[in-house]
Amino acid sequence: MALIACSKCGRQISSFAKACPACGTPPQISTVPPPLPVDAARAKGIDPRAVKLAIVIGFVLLAVIAGQFVSKTESSTTSASSSARIPATPPQHFPRAPQYYPRVPQHFPRAIPVQPAPVTYRVVKISQGDHLNVRAGAGSTYPIVMTLDPGTGGIVLGANRAANAETMWQEIIVNGRTGWVNADFIAPATQPSASP
Repeated sequence: MALIACSKCGRQISSFAKACPACGTPPQISTVPPPLPVDAARAKGIDPRAVKLAIVIGFVLLAVIAGQFVSKTESSTTSASSSARIPATPPQHFPRAPQYYPRVPQHFPRAIPVQPAPVTYRVVKISQGDHLNVRAGAGSTYPIVMTLDPGTGGIVLGANRAANAETMWQEIIVNGRTGWVNADFIAPATQPSASP
């Protein structure tokens, strides 16, 4: 219950009273709300924005001070714990650390592929006094480019091989010259020659 002034006699009456007990005048209900706290602060000459600004500045200052305090305590505990763990001078009974470290290789040695020595062939199955004809192509109709004596070695096989009728013809290289021979008349140099 609130006390209000009577509009006629000015006595204080209850806001719930239906009439003033002294003069009988019904109370007049004011439609104007009471002043807000901001308006009261302004009436006293205090700017509410200045109050808010002062509160914000106070919180910022408190945060800065608290942050400095925390960082100082952390640095002091860190330095205290690090100084407790790491002695200033190494104890004399521990061996000294080496002054140099072995160099770690940056890469491992590569394996170098080794080319096997080419297999050489020699002339076989040719009787003494006869010779093996080396031709320009894979067949007996091609012209003869050179002849090889029985047992001639140092023959290297070429990349080509061809069948002509029932005969297998092999490309060979002898002394830098290339030709074709019947494959039955050459064999690896380690095999013994067979005479007819």
